[in-house]
Amino acid sequence: MSNADTSKWIQAEESLIPADFADNIDSFESWRVEDIPPGMVGRAGTSVEYETGAWRSERPEWDKAKCKHCMLCWVNCPDSAILVADEKMTGINFDHCKGCGVCFVECRFDALKMIPEHGVEHLEPEASAEAEPEITEGD
Repeated sequence: MSNADTSKWIQAEESLIPADFADNIDSFESWRVEDIPPGMVGRAGTSVEYETGAWRSERPEWDKAKCKHCMLCWVNCPDSAILVADEKMTGINFDHCKGCGVCFVECRFDALKMIPEHGVEHLEPEASAEAEPEITEGD
């Protein structure tokens, strides 16, 4: 029998779980989606375990001089990417930041701004609206 902790699994009342499932639970990480027994849900991953920063198209840029360390960015960051030490912001973990802009929106002191990740300028909302064709009735 495996020493694996099976408490991280949620089991439906009626399922098609193989009898030797507990013995093979350690191999879960190598399974394909179709290998997962019906009725089982695996432990959720976190951004701490997975580097997800490559997803972003924009990233926050922090101006340390303007920062008041109010922690609004930290408490609202969905990825825990705001780095803090001694109750002060110390930077941004770009391995986990997905560029959602929540920190930028929450910052009351203009200490954060969103910049293009790969040097490609993005369209401003007004320019984007002008670039789209007007749709009229009958089109």
